[in-house]
Amino acid sequence: MNLPADALRHLQVWNRSVRLENLNALMRRWRLAHSGALDNMRLTERLFPGQRDVLDLLAVCSVDEVTQMAECATPLFGLRLRCTEFKLTGPNAQQVDAIEVESFEESFVALSARLDAVRTDLEQARIVYSLTKAEALWLSRYCPHELYALARDPSMVLAQVVHWDYFVACVTRSLSREQRTLFSAVSRRTPVFAAAM
Repeated sequence: MNLPADALRHLQVWNRSVRLENLNALMRRWRLAHSGALDNMRLTERLFPGQRDVLDLLAVCSVDEVTQMAECATPLFGLRLRCTEFKLTGPNAQQVDAIEVESFEESFVALSARLDAVRTDLEQARIVYSLTKAEALWLSRYCPHELYALARDPSMVLAQVVHWDYFVACVTRSLSREQRTLFSAVSRRTPVFAAAM
């Protein structure tokens, strides 16, 4: 990130969490797009729903451009929390590849960040992560070990929650961190996951 590590460390926990999630998610997609690992469209749609345009853009972006996209105080990705009971025990017999394992880990960290935010300040967490009260309360019932199992649910993948225009503007315009935060906040999809599902 352009923000020095010591300056990042002095931000509020939720703000650091959002920025690091944005950076890690975008850098992972950038790496995969550059490696050619996502040429299989079926795999792409399952693990990166509704993100084909962003993946294509990342394939031609520099690391600096990706870092700039990530540097805002609004989450660029979200999780579709289904407030239903999940079976969290039992062995997973299904074989998974390295990209799917990375997706599970990404989802686990995202769930953990949201749970931490909910337990720290419920109302702030709802605003930052666009959670309904029911979603926040549902998430608060889980412990870290249960979140790890929950992250393996096929529907629990990070989906893009800001409009495609945000990513294009970051590459084609010289926006400050504050402008990127404002633009990402006003370009959130409505409903959030309509285009991803």
